[in-house]
Amino acid sequence: MRMALDGPSGLESAKKDRPSLVILDLMLPGMGGKDICRALKSNPLTQLIPILMLTARSGEEDKQRGMEAGANLYLPKPISPKRLIALVEEALK
Repeated sequence: MRMALDGPSGLESAKKDRPSLVILDLMLPGMGGKDICRALKSNPLTQLIPILMLTARSGEEDKQRGMEAGANLYLPKPISPKRLIALVEEALK
């Protein structure tokens, strides 16, 4: 498991390490989650990585924009740890 504290380092880490799954917030320093999502989905090396957007932004417009950016799931906070684990397991199948 890897964690990045800002958008640019998270994007670079995902490009380099090609993780099995990315859990992404919308509001990150340096680069927003939607831009990271678009960059990952437009790159042939990372486009198949499932992306779960986990964010405090729960409006329908936010969800629509997240899904349009390429997120596989859009999860508004708060979310129970058990529910998150179940969704991660499902995404990794």
